[in-house]
Amino acid sequence: MAILKQYRCAAHGEMEMYAPICQYCGHGAFVKQEIRTAPAFRRKNMKFIDGTLRQIAEDHGLTNLKNDPKAGVSVLQALTKTNDVNKPRWIGVEHAAPGFSRIPDAKVPKVSAEGMGFMTTPAANIKLPQPTTQIVGRYKGD
Repeated sequence: MAILKQYRCAAHGEMEMYAPICQYCGHGAFVKQEIRTAPAFRRKNMKFIDGTLRQIAEDHGLTNLKNDPKAGVSVLQALTKTNDVNKPRWIGVEHAAPGFSRIPDAKVPKVSAEGMGFMTTPAANIKLPQPTTQIVGRYKGD
């Protein structure tokens, strides 16, 4: 059984063939075998990946990202079992009576952020930027 190997012809470049004969020239005078391997992973790339994983763990309040192979669950799945911070909370929302828009002086229910446990912008002391108009082009007609 023939083995597919990597060669380089001086005239035609790199190619993969079973024999050291160039498929374009028809002879092997300028063909040399090469061994091309994947580039080695550099340590500086690993430092970046390690730093990113540490940041993800810190964002989620974890000390490590190790999984428990015996339990078959990830760290975040195990964390949600013990901590209800990430669990959804259902709250009651007041609904309007059917046909309320046709009744004069009908009470219109409103859903507020405070009722859901959120802080509104003034209470959070956050100053949001005001939108500004930006003209990016004009149409003068034909």
